[in-house]
Amino acid sequence: MKALSTLATAGPAFGLAFLLATSSVATAQTFYGFAGGPEVRGNGGYAAQASLGRQLAGHLALRLDVTTSRFGAPEIFSAVAQCIACGAGAPPPNGSVGVVAVLANGLVNMTAPADTVGLYLIAGAGAYYFYQDPSAQGAVRPGVSAGAGLAFRVGAHSQLFVEARYHDVLGAPSSVTWLAPVTLGLRF
Repeated sequence: MKALSTLATAGPAFGLAFLLATSSVATAQTFYGFAGGPEVRGNGGYAAQASLGRQLAGHLALRLDVTTSRFGAPEIFSAVAQCIACGAGAPPPNGSVGVVAVLANGLVNMTAPADTVGLYLIAGAGAYYFYQDPSAQGAVRPGVSAGAGLAFRVGAHSQLFVEARYHDVLGAPSSVTWLAPVTLGLRF
């Protein structure tokens, strides 16, 4: 049943991505991107992202992201340490948290599209699936995100970018209510 909820969450996003990618007019304005980097929250975390977007106007774009973040939650480690210290003897839970999100985002370029270095703002909403969590594994929750990025032109149609975002998971089923990935990626 968990696979069905994941499919129901990701299906519409992949359908829209397919329509964007196969439209003959859209292919000239469509861009793809891949990124990865550290997850600021937790211990030893990482984040990865795959994107599909479309330039709507000179300063405005729409982008669909599939992101994942995995990290050790400090709150969980602290609770385990307190439990062991009190002598309860309960086995410690796995402190790792893993989240996959499917997001629809709007990007606003703050600089001219022809500039070598560009600044952009990004905001979006989507669904967050907790594929690994000691207390909420399998939960799906809505969320919003906002952030900013710098894009460096490295070719006629390619950009290297650095992006920082804050994700707020609404009604989170565990102590993980926010994510903060910083990613480095390539857009083409």
